[in-house]
Amino acid sequence: MSVLGAPTQAARDARGARREALAVAALTCAVVAFMAVVVVKSASGTLLGPGDTNQYSYAVDYVARHLRFAPWPTIDLENDDTFYPYGTVQALQPWQLERDLSGAALLRAFGAGPWLQLYFLASIAITLAGTHAALRRDFGPVRAALAGVAATVGAYYTIHKYPTHYPLAVVHWTTLSVAVDFVLVHRAARAARISLGLVLARAALLFLALGQELGYVAGFALTSFSVSVPFVVGAALQRARRDGLSARGALRRWASSCRGEVRERPAVLAALALAALLAAMIYVPLAACVVAASRRLDLGGASGVFWVNQLRLFIPFLPGVHPDSTLVRSMFGDAEGVGEDSPGLWLMIVAAIGVAQAARRRELAAYAPLLVFLFLSVAYHPRAFPTLRVFPWFAFNRVAGRATLVLPIGLSLCGLAIRVDLGRRATRRWIAAVFALALAETATAYALKSSYEPFVPDASFDAFMTAVRDAPGEAVLDWPFCAAGGNGVGTERLCPYYGRNATIYAYEQFHRKKVVGQYFSRLAPSQIAPYLDAGWDRLFAPDAADPHVARRETRCFGDREWRLFDAAFTASPFAGIDLYPDLLAPGCAARFHERYGPPAATTTLPGVGPVEFIPRPRGAPLPARADRALRLFAP
Repeated sequence: MSVLGAPTQAARDARGARREALAVAALTCAVVAFMAVVVVKSASGTLLGPGDTNQYSYAVDYVARHLRFAPWPTIDLENDDTFYPYGTVQALQPWQLERDLSGAALLRAFGAGPWLQLYFLASIAITLAGTHAALRRDFGPVRAALAGVAATVGAYYTIHKYPTHYPLAVVHWTTLSVAVDFVLVHRAARAARISLGLVLARAALLFLALGQELGYVAGFALTSFSVSVPFVVGAALQRARRDGLSARGALRRWASSCRGEVRERPAVLAALALAALLAAMIYVPLAACVVAASRRLDLGGASGVFWVNQLRLFIPFLPGVHPDSTLVRSMFGDAEGVGEDSPGLWLMIVAAIGVAQAARRRELAAYAPLLVFLFLSVAYHPRAFPTLRVFPWFAFNRVAGRATLVLPIGLSLCGLAIRVDLGRRATRRWIAAVFALALAETATAYALKSSYEPFVPDASFDAFMTAVRDAPGEAVLDWPFCAAGGNGVGTERLCPYYGRNATIYAYEQFHRKKVVGQYFSRLAPSQIAPYLDAGWDRLFAPDAADPHVARRETRCFGDREWRLFDAAFTASPFAGIDLYPDLLAPGCAARFHERYGPPAATTTLPGVGPVEFIPRPRGAPLPARADRALRLFAP
C-alpha cells in the first residue's frame, strides 16, 4: 500500500491477475460440466460401446498387464493374448500412451472405472486453460479465452469422435503445441524476446505430445514444430546479422537475458524442465518400442485410404445443411465421419478476416508458418497429394480428414489478427452476425451428438464375464470371431461381420481368457496367414460379401464342418465358446447347444447383440497347450 493508503500498481495487478484466474477457472469448469452432460453423458464404469469403442479400455488394460520398467519403460508386444492360438505382434493398436499409462495406474489402484471418461474431460480442461495461458500475454485475456473456447466447444469434429474414435477426441498437447508454436513465430516476426519459459514449455510439449495417439495426433504436433522452428531460427539469425552478431553471439546474448528470468521464476522453469525430462524418459522409449515392433511387420502395400473433399471446409453446421446431412453426403460421399474438413463456417469466416487484416497491415509473416501447416494438413491426399508423407511420423497416415483436429486451434489463431472498432455500427453488425452463426452451428453440431447413448453394463454382464473367467482353460472361442485390420487386411475373409463384431476381442479385459481374433488399426498379411493356412475362413458363410453390410450366416455347419470345428475346439485349451446367436443362421444356436451343451451364462453386448457362454463339455479332456499347427482343411 502507498503512504496515502491507495493500492499500488503491483497490488492492482495482483488483484487483476486473481480475478482473471478465477474467471478462467469458472469458464473451464462450466465447459467441462457442459461436456460431461452433453457429450460423456455417463461415467458409471468402463467405457464400452459398439464399433471401435471397446478397444480403448482394452489398450489401457493391456498396458496394465504388459508394461515393464527394467531397465527402461517397455511394453511386451508379442504374445498370444489375441490371435490365439497362433499369437501375433500387438504393435499396431490405437496406442495413446498418456491415456494408457494413467488409465493403467488407476486400474491397478482402484480397479475398473470411468477412467477414459474422466481423461477426456481432463483433456478439455487442459486445452481451454492451457490455450488461455499460452496466448494471454501476447493477445490479451479475452482473445486468449475465446481461442480456448473455440478449441474445445467449437471443436465439432473431435467432439463427434468421442467415443468411437476416442484418440482423436483427446488432443490437448497437440492443440497447445500449435498455439505455442504460433506464439514463438509471432514473437520472432516482431523481433520480440522469446523467453526461456516459453522455450522450455515448447520442449515439454514436444515430448508430452508423444503421449497422445501416435499415428495422427502426435504427428500433427511434430509437424507444427517442424514447420515453425525453421522460421523462428531464421528470424533470430536475421536479427543477429542486423545487429552485427554471429549466431554464437546471438545465442550468448539470449542466454544472458535469461539469467534474470531464472532468478525471478526458478520454480516454474525447473518444473517445465522436469516435465520435459520425465516425458522424454517415459514416452520416447515406449514410442520407440512400438515403432520397432511395427517395422517388423510388412503391410504389403495395403492401406485402405480415405480422402476428404476440401470443399467441405465451407459446409456449415446448420439444420438440414450440415456435414452429415443427406444433401451433403449425396454431394460428396467421401468422408470417414461427421465433421471431416468442416470446422464450422463461422470459424472459416473469422480466420479469413484475420488473415486479410494481417496481410493489409503487412503482418502476414507472423502467420505464414501456421498457414503452411494448415495447408499441408488440409491439402493432404494419401495417394494423389501426400503432402504429410514428407514427415516420417506420418508413414501410416491413411485418413486425410483426421487433419480436421488441428483446424479449430489453427483457424482461431488466424482470427487473433482481427482488430475491430466497436464504435462503428457496421462492425457491431458483422460481429453480431458471426456470433449468431457460431451459436447456430454449435447448437446444430451438439444436437447431432445427442443420438449417442453410452453402454451401461448390467448384472448379467458381470455374471457372464465371471462365468467365462472361472471356467477351466486359458482361452475362449468366439464364434463367429473377427480377425481383421482397419487397412482392409483380413476383413472380408476373417471378419465377415466387421460392422457388428470387430471389437468383441476386447472383452478379454473382463473375462481374462485369451481370444481367437482381434481388430488392429492396421494388419500385415503375415499376421493372418496362419488362419488362412488352417482354413478358418472356409467356415464362414455370410449373407453379404460386404462385411459392413453382412448380418448373419446363411447356413449352419454341415457334417464335415462340424467335425472340423470340433477338432479346432478340442485341440487347444479352450474354456468354452462365446456364441453370438444373432450372427448365426436361424436355429443354428440350438445345434450348438445339442452338440456342446446349454449356455452357462448369457448377456447382451453393444452392437453385436446377445452372447451365450457354452462351457467346455464336462469330462472333455483339456489339452496342456495350444495347438498352433492345426489344419482344418487339407492343403
